[in-house]
Amino acid sequence: LEFCGIRKTAVSDNLAKLPKERNLRFFAFLNENGGDISTVCQNLKTDKALLKFCLAAKEIKPPFDTISVKTALSQYNEDIVKASIILNGGDPSVIENIKQDNEPYKISHLAINGDDLKAANIEEKKIGLILNLLLQEVIKNPELNKKEILLKISRNQ
Repeated sequence: LEFCGIRKTAVSDNLAKLPKERNLRFFAFLNENGGDISTVCQNLKTDKALLKFCLAAKEIKPPFDTISVKTALSQYNEDIVKASIILNGGDPSVIENIKQDNEPYKISHLAINGDDLKAANIEEKKIGLILNLLLQEVIKNPELNKKEILLKISRNQ
């Protein structure tokens, strides 16, 4: 794979131990062997979904505490977050714990929505921004995820 800019060709024991998921193993291979993700994917003519997966997974870094993982889950799909956790030596069960505990990490998990903000006379052009700000607060403090509390916070924005 010299033409792709990869330094080594050996597959490590760590790579062999990963779940047999194509995107995860490909990303792990690139991580271990170097090379520019975009260049390698272009030279190997991979699909755009694999390139997007690898570029996103590269962005997610430790620590993998609950708040950091919920923040990552708010931005990326679960498979990408899981891959990053595994490849950085973290425990991917944190994702299952978040889901089991019904911890909010998406705008759709908020106790309010855009219609609630419109009804509270929030300017339409600010609704998306406010929902994102509320999500950031709720990710850090799940106990704030109550309609009355979120409406009060949104009025102060």
